[in-house]
Amino acid sequence: MLQTLHSIAKKIVVIMGGLMLALLFCAQFLILSHPVLDDREKMRLQFNGPAFWVTLVIVVLLLWFVGRWLLRFPAGALFGILAAVFTITAVYIIFRVPPMIKGDAAVVAENAGKFLRGDYAGLEKGHYLDFWPAQLGLVAWDGLLFRISDSVRILFIANIGFSLINCFLQWQIAAALFRDEPGQACAAEKLTILLSYAFLPLLFFVLFAYGFVPGLCFAQAAFLSLIRFSKAGGVVDAVLCPVFLSLALFFKPNYLITAIALGITVMLLFAETRKKAYPAILAALILVTVFQNAGLYAYYEKVSGMEIRGDVPRTLTMAMSVLPEYGETERPAGWYNGYEYDAYVSVDYDRERGAQLGREKLAETMSYWVQNPGKAIRFFGEKWLTTWCDPMYESVWIGPLVDDGAAHFDPVMESLYAGDYAYLVAEKWMTALAVLVYGGAALFWFPWNRRRFRDAAIPTVSLYTLLFLLGGVMLHLISETKSQYAFPYVYCLIPYASCSMANSRLFVKRAEKNGKAGDNS
Repeated sequence: MLQTLHSIAKKIVVIMGGLMLALLFCAQFLILSHPVLDDREKMRLQFNGPAFWVTLVIVVLLLWFVGRWLLRFPAGALFGILAAVFTITAVYIIFRVPPMIKGDAAVVAENAGKFLRGDYAGLEKGHYLDFWPAQLGLVAWDGLLFRISDSVRILFIANIGFSLINCFLQWQIAAALFRDEPGQACAAEKLTILLSYAFLPLLFFVLFAYGFVPGLCFAQAAFLSLIRFSKAGGVVDAVLCPVFLSLALFFKPNYLITAIALGITVMLLFAETRKKAYPAILAALILVTVFQNAGLYAYYEKVSGMEIRGDVPRTLTMAMSVLPEYGETERPAGWYNGYEYDAYVSVDYDRERGAQLGREKLAETMSYWVQNPGKAIRFFGEKWLTTWCDPMYESVWIGPLVDDGAAHFDPVMESLYAGDYAYLVAEKWMTALAVLVYGGAALFWFPWNRRRFRDAAIPTVSLYTLLFLLGGVMLHLISETKSQYAFPYVYCLIPYASCSMANSRLFVKRAEKNGKAGDNS
């Protein structure tokens, strides 16, 4: 019975995920969501033009030429060389742009500095951390780093370390999933290393001091631990999976999607293998999720003498994200527009009244969409496209923009943060790369080859990434969205896209010609 349920569930997830990836591939292939680099956070939808076609050909040719020697090049050396290039470039960026952060990240950093001085006013009713106490994990992290240096650059430098770890975890995930022989690095691993570093938003996100990069790091570590446990059954990996999940939630509560995807994957693995350890792992994942940051909240309540009441009611956030229009913001459909804040203030920060107000507004708005299906299609279509078709994922927009008054003395950095040639080149590069990642991942999972699917070539544990992606698509369709939120879901697809590329005729033929598919890592 369990085997039957596992088989049905696996096929449903693969088909749904494959279709979503195919849809994302078509959308990114045709459409570009281009951010206007000013404080309006405005996105402009446009069709990809000749510059994209030329860049796509260049990227494919580069992969073709790299493939001539990639299969013989040691994976460890490749990782080390690219890590050095990444680090040097990231340090260059950090010290060649003004040391500034903005938005919520700036408020978090400001409160972290105040906490170090014993000022906990940010927790008072109506203040930022009273609205979003889930940010306290990031406040604690920023405060720890500010003990080393009071410059915000220390936050950026820490992000470099987490970015390198992210690339390393991508490599290890590919190795755990696709390596055939111990000690022998396969082509999929090497392509994963290459594409992980070539994914430029990871580089620009070193200036995003918002728990984004470290949260992804620990989410990936939790997944890697689950992969290793599914293959070897080690107790350490069983323990590390929920531990790493707790750290991901510590930095960014949005990684609740990770918890859900891991939980469903564990249930599928249990249905497949009936190993008694999986229910214990599932229980630990649930406990970590339910009691996330409870100890941190208790600590700050003790030292501040104030009650931490919880975040703004989720219903207000959902109501905000489906409003056809609100205020004078120029942001795209479904992006932050201020309703959530204004509504919460209107009920004097009362959570129960706020939740009720959110439910009423949500019901009213959904009734409007039902009565206006054409407008609903345009609204949610724009919301989906602006979330998933920005290949830069706002990684430059969150930095020191020239339009915000940031003074740049480096011409390359000025061009990048003004949205000029440097930005446009990076955007075209990433559009081509995003198309290849979506397309390659779709080929990996989509059961176009029935014999391959029947032979269980798709490991059950890999369904986590599909569940993570599907959960992200659903979440940001019904809740607040930004294109920066899409980055983790797309970045995690790289190992699977790399596997599809490695199994293509180009790489297979070269592997046969060289007499092997990999070499010592």
